[in-house]
Amino acid sequence: MNKTKKGKDKRKSGRPMSKKYTKWRREQMKIHFNRMAKTNSLECYFYMVKMFNENEIFIKIGISVDLEQRFKACPYQYKILIKEPMILDEAWHLETLCLKKLFRDDLRYYPKIKFGGSTECFKTATVISLQKIFSNRNFVRLD
Repeated sequence: MNKTKKGKDKRKSGRPMSKKYTKWRREQMKIHFNRMAKTNSLECYFYMVKMFNENEIFIKIGISVDLEQRFKACPYQYKILIKEPMILDEAWHLETLCLKKLFRDDLRYYPKIKFGGSTECFKTATVISLQKIFSNRNFVRLD
């Protein structure tokens, strides 16, 4: 785990991880997806969901084979905004494009309750920021 000079774990402190670690982690996830798929032709979904509880509301994007199973143990309620079927390789490139844009636009959101995938959460302005990327796809706006 990454430690700061004072010995705190960066992930638990809520501060962003270093670019070097983030790049390494994304590569590890890609290796994992490719092993799981054995080829890049695995069918999956690129998704965008609005997550919420009584105190928070934010957007999460990602890739999953089964969205209902993906969020089964999630501590937040959710509403699916985009659930687009595609092959893994296409989904991976779309997710990477979206994440780069959102990181650049400083739209990251850190949920108060941690869960698997909480590092891919963003402010609700994300929807507006991604409209250009999704201009040629069916796009669902937040209520």
